[in-house]
Amino acid sequence: MDIHRCRFVPYPSQAINALAFSQPSDTQRRCPPDQRLAIGRANGDIEIWNPAQGLWSQETIFRGGKDRSIEGLAWTQDLQDTATEDDEVKEAGRLRLFSIGLSSAVTEWDMARGIPLRHANGNFGAIWCLAAQPRWTSTGGDGEQHDPNRISRHDQYLAAGCEDGTIVLFSTEDGDLHYLRTIAKPPTKKPRILSVTWKDRNTIIAGCSDSNIRVYDIRTRQTLRTMTLGKSAIGGNETLVWAVKCLPNGTILSGDSAGDLKIWDSNNYSLVQRLHCHEADILDITANANGSTIITGGADRRTVAYKSMPGDKGDTTRRWTQVMHRRFHKHDVKALASFESQDLSIVVSGGLDTAPIVMPLRGWQKEYHRTLSHLPQSPQLSSAPQARLFIGWWERQISIWHLWRHAEPSEAPESLSSSHTSHKLLSQLFLKGEENITSAQISNDGRYIAVATVSNVKIFRLRSQRSSSDGRVNIRTKKIETLPSIGRFGARLLAFSPDTRWLCSIRLNNEITLVRIEDSSDSEAPPHFSKHAAKLNRIKSKTSRDTKTAGLDGYLDTITTTSFSADSRLLAVGDLSGRIATWVLEGLGASSNGFVNGIHNDRGSGSPQSASSLSSGESSSDEEDDSQSIHGQRWRKNPAGAYLPNLDASILVLAFRPSTHENPTNTGRTEIGLHPTRHTPHPRAHDLPTGEDRLIAMTAEHKFVEYRVLQGMLSEWSRRNPASYLPQQFKRIKERAMGCFWDASSLHHRLWLYGSTWMFMLDLAQDLPLEEPSGAVGMDDVQQPQQSSKQNKKRKREEFEAEKLRQRGSGAGGIVPLSESYVGVSNCSRRFKSLTQEDSQMIQLDETRSAASEEDEGSGLGLMALTQLRRRTEQPLVNGHTEHQVNGVPSLLRETSHTNAPQSKHGDKPASFITLRYRSILGIVSIGGAGDGNRPMDTKNHGDELDPESGFEVAIIERPLWDVDLPPRFDGDQDWET
Repeated sequence: MDIHRCRFVPYPSQAINALAFSQPSDTQRRCPPDQRLAIGRANGDIEIWNPAQGLWSQETIFRGGKDRSIEGLAWTQDLQDTATEDDEVKEAGRLRLFSIGLSSAVTEWDMARGIPLRHANGNFGAIWCLAAQPRWTSTGGDGEQHDPNRISRHDQYLAAGCEDGTIVLFSTEDGDLHYLRTIAKPPTKKPRILSVTWKDRNTIIAGCSDSNIRVYDIRTRQTLRTMTLGKSAIGGNETLVWAVKCLPNGTILSGDSAGDLKIWDSNNYSLVQRLHCHEADILDITANANGSTIITGGADRRTVAYKSMPGDKGDTTRRWTQVMHRRFHKHDVKALASFESQDLSIVVSGGLDTAPIVMPLRGWQKEYHRTLSHLPQSPQLSSAPQARLFIGWWERQISIWHLWRHAEPSEAPESLSSSHTSHKLLSQLFLKGEENITSAQISNDGRYIAVATVSNVKIFRLRSQRSSSDGRVNIRTKKIETLPSIGRFGARLLAFSPDTRWLCSIRLNNEITLVRIEDSSDSEAPPHFSKHAAKLNRIKSKTSRDTKTAGLDGYLDTITTTSFSADSRLLAVGDLSGRIATWVLEGLGASSNGFVNGIHNDRGSGSPQSASSLSSGESSSDEEDDSQSIHGQRWRKNPAGAYLPNLDASILVLAFRPSTHENPTNTGRTEIGLHPTRHTPHPRAHDLPTGEDRLIAMTAEHKFVEYRVLQGMLSEWSRRNPASYLPQQFKRIKERAMGCFWDASSLHHRLWLYGSTWMFMLDLAQDLPLEEPSGAVGMDDVQQPQQSSKQNKKRKREEFEAEKLRQRGSGAGGIVPLSESYVGVSNCSRRFKSLTQEDSQMIQLDETRSAASEEDEGSGLGLMALTQLRRRTEQPLVNGHTEHQVNGVPSLLRETSHTNAPQSKHGDKPASFITLRYRSILGIVSIGGAGDGNRPMDTKNHGDELDPESGFEVAIIERPLWDVDLPPRFDGDQDWET
C-alpha cells in the first residue's frame, strides 16, 4: 500500500468562543443520557459533543454562514406537566439551544434539523453576553408563587447584556422566543455589559466596562447594588469585568482585565478577597458543583485552579488559595464550562488555538488532561480514485487536488519533478450566498461534484485534460442546472453511488431522496436527471419516546453516515440512535430512451404493482412509503432490514465490503420473460441482488459489528469474532473513529479504520486470536499472572474491581501512573478483619465513585465458550465467508477447499495492526489502485506484491495544530517554549 502523506490542504480551524453543557451538575446521579456539550466557533459553526462515559464523540455540526460568529451559548429545558393533578410534579421536556453573535438578536436552533429555528431582537444594541435562568425546582423556596410581575415559575428566561448598557430579558414560554422586557435603564455613560450571570431565579449579576459590577432584581427592575472595582493596577482608567460567576452559596466571583480574581460577599456585596494569579485579562470563570473549587482562564494562556481553605480560629469566612496553574493552551483561553456527576467530573476549556481541552476536576492530581481534536469528526474530504482527484471543502469553498503516482516520476512533467511536488491544486469553487457548505462529494470517475448547503443542492461537471506542452492536468468546472426535486431543498449529507447513476441526498428533516443520473449521448451535453426523486422513509424511531432522552426528541434521528454497496443496489444509513436502515434497488433499468428531452417520463410509474414482491406474502400496498419507479427501477425496503438490531451508541462508520466480482454492476440478470400487462405496464424483476451485502458498522463506543444485510443477521466473521476480541491496544484508544477504507485482494480483506491520531487494520479474511484467561491488570497497566487457588482468585478479583474503578477516571485523560503521580502512594488499601488473609477487604481511598455496572462485571467466559464452539462447528473463513449458503445458493468462494483456506496462505501475517504515528488527521481518501471499497478486488496482485501500475494508494491528509495560523499572543516575562 502506497501512502501519500499530505499537509498542503489549508483547512482553517476556527477559534472557540463559547462552551455550554446542556445539563447542570448533579453529584447525586450519573451523567444523564441527554447531556451534550455545545462548542461555538468564530465562523458561526456549533459543534455538538457527547461526553458519555468519557468517550467524547462529536455528533454533528450546525453550520454557520458568511460574517457570522458564535459569541455565547445557553441551554434551557422545558418542563412538562405529568398526568397527576399535583402542580409541583414536573417532567423534563425538550432541550433548547440559544446563541448570540455580536448582533441584536438571540437565535434558537432547531436541534433536529441543525438550522436556526427562530430569532428574537429589539431596539437595543449588540448583545455581548447571554445567560439562562436557573431551572425551576419544587424545593427552590424563592417566593416565586407570590410574584406580582408574573414571572414564570417553570420556564427559563434568558438575560442578555447589550452594548448600550441595557440588560434585556427574553421569554421562552410555550415553546416560543420573544422579547419580554428591559431590566433597568442604562447608566448615563452607557457602559457595555461584558458578562452576565444569575445569582438565583430573580437576581442578575452583570459585569460592565466601567469598572463596576451591578446587581439587578428582575421583579422590580431595580438596581440592588453597584460594586466598584476601582482603577486598574496595571494602568488605564477603566477595568473591564470580562467574567462573573456565582457559587451555590451565593458568593460572587469576578475576573477582570487586570488579571484579578475578586471574591464578593453575597449578603452585603463587599469585597472579601483579591487574588492576582494572571498576567493578563481573566476571560472566563467556572466552578465545581459544591463551590469548593474555582477555575479561571485568561489571555496569558494560563488555567488556574483555586481551593477554599478554612479561616483562622473563630473566623467563619472561607479563604481561597491558588493550588495549580498550567498552560494547556497555546493561545488565549476564552471559554470554560464544567460538569460534575457520579461518573464525570470535568472542566472543558477552549480558545484561539481551536482545540478544546478536557481537564479532570475531581481528581486533577491523578489524571491527565485530554486534548480533543480541532478537526471535524466527519472528514470533509472526498476522492475520485479513477481520476486520482480529491476535494476538500470548508465554509463556502471547495478545492480540487490532483496527486501523481509515486511510481511515475518519469511520466510527471519536468516542472513538477524539479520542484519535487507530487500534487497540484487544479481548481477552486466559491459558492454564492451566505450559508456554509454542509456536504460535498465527488463521483468515483471524477466527472461530477455535488455540493449541499442548508438551502439548496448544486451539481458541477468536471472536464479534465492533460496539456500537450508540459503534461500538466487541467480541469474545467461548469454548473449543471438541476431539477427542483433536489436543487431547491437543502441537505445535510450527499453520496454518489459507485456507478455514478444515483445521487443520494439526506435532507435536513432526515428524508432520504435519490435522483437518477444518466449521461447524454452527446459528450458536450449535460447529463439527464430523473423527473421525480425517489423518497425513502424510515420507521419511526422509539428513542424519541424514551424518558431518559426526551430532551433530545428528534435529534437522535439525525442521519450521520450513509453507504452504497459495490454494485449500487443496496443503500444503508445510520443515525445517532444507533439505528441502521437499508433499502434494495429492484429492476435492472431500461435504456436511455426512457428519457424525453433530458427528463425521464415517469408516466404510469404510480400504477398498481403485481402481487410479486421482495418477500413472500408482501404486497405493494403495504409499502406506501416506497419510492416511485424511475427508469425501470425502484428502491424498496430491505425485507430483512427489520431484523437488524439497534446498536447501543451512535454510528460513526458504515461501509459495505468490496465486491468479489470483476464487474460489480454486471450480475448477469436480464429482464427477459417480463412482459407488460394491463395491471403492470412497467414490469420489474423482484429478486434480491446477488452482490456483496456484508455491512460493517462502528459505534461511538468502538463496538465493531458486521451484518449480512439481505439475511438480517450477523456475518460469519462477526459471529466468530465478537467485539470483545478486538486488540487491547485498540480498545484503549480514546479518539473515536472518523472513517474507513478497504484494501482487498483474493487473499485478504483488510479494513483500515482511522481516527485523528491513529490507524487500525483489521483483516476480515481471518479470525482474531482467542483471548486467553489471564490475571487482572495491576498497577501501571501490568498484566498480573493468573492465580489458581480459590483464595488468590478472590483476592485478585477484589484488586481488579478496585483497579477498574481507578482506571475509569473522571472523563478526561487517562490515569497517571503511580510512578509519575505527585504522590507515589496507592489509592487503595487492604483491611484485615482477622489474622487470616482470607478475611480481608479492599478499601478505596479516593472520593466515592459509582459502583461498576453489571455488564462490566461479566467475566466473558460464556462469550469465549460460545465463540470457540462456533469456530469448531463452522468451516474456516475464506475471505470472511464460511461454508454456509447465501440466499439459498452456495457461497461464491465455496469451491475453495479447506486445504487452500487463507489460514495456510496468511502465514505469519497478522490479523490486526495499529499505528499512532500520525497527528491531526483531517481524513484519508483512496487515490487509484484496487483498494477503493466501491471497486472490485484485484485478483492478480496479492499482499505486498502489488504492481505499481495498479497498486493500492491512499492519501492521508494531516492538519497539525502547529500548522494552523494563529493571531499574535500575549507572552509574559517567563514565557518560553520547551
